Amino acid sequence: MIKDARTFTLAVRPCFCIAYVIGRLIFKIMPDITMCTNEDCPISYSCWRFNCPPSKYAQSYQKFEPKIDEVLDEVECKMYLETPNNEKSDVVRLWG
Repeated sequence: MIKDARTFTLAVRPCFCIAYVIGRLIFKIMPDITMCTNEDCPISYSCWRFNCPPSKYAQSYQKFEPKIDEVLDEVECKMYLETPNNEKSDVVRLWG
């Protein structure tokens, strides 16, 4: 039985620590970023926001629009993230 605040803290702390560790193990694998859904983007093949595996539990999505300069033939996206070298492949977006 919990009689005071100190006893309550000692009882709750181990549960919190276990939940924290499990949460870190689960979410450490998945990126904590807003993913891009713009399939028409010319640089999506190399953008981590487009190609990273989504989280099963809580994933946010947004359609980011890059600036395309047709005169200079350049594409600029402020939300672009380079795909890490260990994640690069010839296949784009294998998952849903």
